[in-house]
Amino acid sequence: MALYLAQIAYAPEGMASLMQKPHGRSEAVVLEKLGGRIEAAWWSLGEYQVIAVFQVPDAVAVAALGLAFLGGGACKDVKLTPLLSIDEAIEAMKKAGAAGRAGG
Repeated sequence: MALYLAQIAYAPEGMASLMQKPHGRSEAVVLEKLGGRIEAAWWSLGEYQVIAVFQVPDAVAVAALGLAFLGGGACKDVKLTPLLSIDEAIEAMKKAGAAGRAGG
């Protein structure tokens, strides 16, 4: 399964709803339905209120997750970033070195 970083910013209406009825389980439920799971999550002060690392089976599942968050109306922005292990990053560097430089 692939790892991703999620950065979620709530819309004013979504934040107002959370203040009226605090909860934090909806992200996990959506992920479980898509075959994924949350590895870790934090509440953050700043541009994005929720920061999470999660696993999903494939790119279609992560795209569906982003659409579900934005389509729900509570979020104004969602950033989903693929994460590589150090070994995967080193392998990518080796492949890039063997392929040569682009754009030059």
